[in-house]
Amino acid sequence: MSYVLSDTTAPRLARFAREVFGVEEADNRKAAELGIQKVRAFNQSLEMPATLSEAGVPEDLFDEMASEAVRTSAIASRAYVKLDISDVKQILLSCR
Repeated sequence: MSYVLSDTTAPRLARFAREVFGVEEADNRKAAELGIQKVRAFNQSLEMPATLSEAGVPEDLFDEMASEAVRTSAIASRAYVKLDISDVKQILLSCR
């Protein structure tokens, strides 16, 4: 969510934050950022690993994971924010 947050995506991410987590912030960008924080907090409350390394995923798999994510899904063609292999790899690197 952080990777795709922009002036274009903020209204949609803010709507998610408001409808799912009850965020009341009027500014879309700030509401979206609060929503992202709430997703992280929710995942922590479930005691989910916060990083890929905590989940035991080695960095040497990131290229293959990025390639497969694009190959086997619609994120490069039909997603709200289209992502290519390099985008997915950057997301994985930010989650290591």
